[in-house]
Amino acid sequence: MDIIDKIWLRVSLFFLVSTALLGFIIRLLPLQSVIPDSYYFGLLQSHSHTGFLGWVYMILYFLLLKYFGREELLKIKKTNIILTILAVFILGMTISFPATGYGLFSILFLSLFLIFSYYSLYYLYKNIDIKIKSTISYKFLIAGIIFYLMSSISPWLLGPIIAKGYKKTALYYNDIFFYLHFLYNGFVTFAMVALFFLDLEHKKSTDKIMWSNLKKALYFLFTGTIFNYSESLLWNKPGIIVHLLAFISSILLIIGLYFLYKTYMNKYSYKAYPVLLIRLAISMYILKTTLQLLQSFPVFSNISYMLKSQLIIGYIHLVTLGFITSFILAFLIKSKLLSKNKYLDWGIIFFIIGFALTEIILFIQGLLLWGSISFFTPYYAFSMMIASAFLLIGFIFILISSFSSREQYY
Repeated sequence: MDIIDKIWLRVSLFFLVSTALLGFIIRLLPLQSVIPDSYYFGLLQSHSHTGFLGWVYMILYFLLLKYFGREELLKIKKTNIILTILAVFILGMTISFPATGYGLFSILFLSLFLIFSYYSLYYLYKNIDIKIKSTISYKFLIAGIIFYLMSSISPWLLGPIIAKGYKKTALYYNDIFFYLHFLYNGFVTFAMVALFFLDLEHKKSTDKIMWSNLKKALYFLFTGTIFNYSESLLWNKPGIIVHLLAFISSILLIIGLYFLYKTYMNKYSYKAYPVLLIRLAISMYILKTTLQLLQSFPVFSNISYMLKSQLIIGYIHLVTLGFITSFILAFLIKSKLLSKNKYLDWGIIFFIIGFALTEIILFIQGLLLWGSISFFTPYYAFSMMIASAFLLIGFIFILISSFSSREQYY
């Protein structure tokens, strides 16, 4: 791993640690009196934007440049200027959101990032290795870019929605859900699938059955993802047509997942991946898709609406931590961008414990409140703070491990 790889890996991991630190502070707020509660909204916005853009977008963009870009692309000065500008805009959001909320500087940094992200993706597209353009993985990447462009419509609409007095209305939340859905179910998921199967296509370039399965997966997942935005509207208690659309789109996603799984099981051995992390990522993606199917039934969507403060947060963490972060860490280890050493081992252990605790606490609290049982409520905030501390410690260990360039076992 050369110095350029190390720099952008560590910058991305720095944003991951920052995200966890902000999450820890948010969970600490109800337990202390030093930081005013008025900072909650700004901290929450900083936490989400730093997580989605600073950690997920930055690390995926770096990996896509490295594995889809033409040879030596990461060593070009212009490439590193683009990455630096993206990092500066994200750091600006990380700092300005807690200070001002949706104020002048946070809106400015977010707007500049969005505008520049269009150029960054265009730069990636123009510099993709010509040999890769014949793969299905390339088509997954293009689909992901399309979904990113779709998701980016939402932030441009949010300002006018708030200015017109529609903050915290159905229109406001539907706009946010539009952004989240097409960002992580669209761009992020399709980019990760592209990275996951790229080396398989290189090794099995003449396998027509594999290509056929991947093509089918692409069609079903792309169509299903577009119409599955209907899932995000169910909280608003829409008509049966929206529920039916959510059900059909979930079935399409399950069929697409089946073809991906069929390719994964029959054509490749992922021994190079850390078993625990990659199985966690795959299991959480299957669970996510199953929950989407259940959500299409009114009885389950009504429960989610009643307990949205716990179940929706639990679902988002299931996707961002259990699926996305687990996969990215597994890919980094498989690609030898993260070296196996005692710090990485401890980091993964703390991360998995923190993730498991977070999900258990959120879903138990949600189900208890659904049953009008409140005995756990006095311990909820402290429990979530402890779970957040595990995540923070785990990610700090993983960041430290990135400064070791060789495998170290003890």
